[in-house]
Amino acid sequence: MKVKLQVTPTHIANGVTTSYSCPIALAIQDALPNYDEVEVDAGIVVHLMEPMDGYLYRHEYKLYKEEQINEVCSFILNFDAGREVDPFELDLDFEEVVREPPDPEY
Repeated sequence: MKVKLQVTPTHIANGVTTSYSCPIALAIQDALPNYDEVEVDAGIVVHLMEPMDGYLYRHEYKLYKEEQINEVCSFILNFDAGREVDPFELDLDFEEVVREPPDPEY
């Protein structure tokens, strides 16, 4: 899956140091509006919840290109440390590693 990540000044201003509300997660939410939840785990793995047929399907995508991993992780580490960060754009390439259908018991 390819995603054009555009981290804007608004994402940075509204972002907090949690995996659901960091500027990267906010930018991914804007880039992938069909997903309900976005969680960024260490800048490398993205968990998405996709509504389909009245259920939520969990997807897990992993960045696999080293230069993309380095740029995203560097941004997150600087943001989490309270350092000034700048808006940026980056084309991300994700590989799906998990796709789970909803639990039929729910």
